Amino acid sequence: MAQKVLPEMEIPEFSHGTDYARTGQTIVLYAGGEHFERFPDDSGDLFFHHDKRPYLYLLGKQFWK
Repeated sequence: MAQKVLPEMEIPEFSHGTDYARTGQTIVLYAGGEHFERFPDDSGDLFFHHDKRPYLYLLGKQFWK
């Protein structure tokens, strides 16, 4: 299906296991004291830090100063 939209795309050789994921550019978001004050670990939600608000906060601190 992707080749219909991107005919120039080269399909990579796939791994025959489950421990492989092809990823794009890695962007490291450094969390500091302010981040943990704003988004403390006591929320009770296991995936709280994977919500878009903490990510947008860190992106703003690092890239949109």
